[in-house]
Amino acid sequence: MDGELETELNLLKVRLTRMTKQAVEICQQLEFEFEKQKQRNYDMEMKEPTDHELRDKIKSGLESQPAKPKSKMESTMNQMKGGAKVREDA
Repeated sequence: MDGELETELNLLKVRLTRMTKQAVEICQQLEFEFEKQKQRNYDMEMKEPTDHELRDKIKSGLESQPAKPKSKMESTMNQMKGGAKVREDA
């Protein structure tokens, strides 16, 4: 009986050693990938934006601004609508 327990214990030790080595390798690979990604992010922050990137940034900024009235008449109409709403609420 003791021989069987010793054999099973040795097999478990071998499996544990193998799994520990695999875990260490996985951790090292993850650490390597993390450092590589960190360097990529740093490189992206430090590079000068291209003309295309600047145009996209400007374009997206313009699109996010509220639209301005197209004409004096439209502006006046918008003011009148706003005034009418105020009067209705009062």
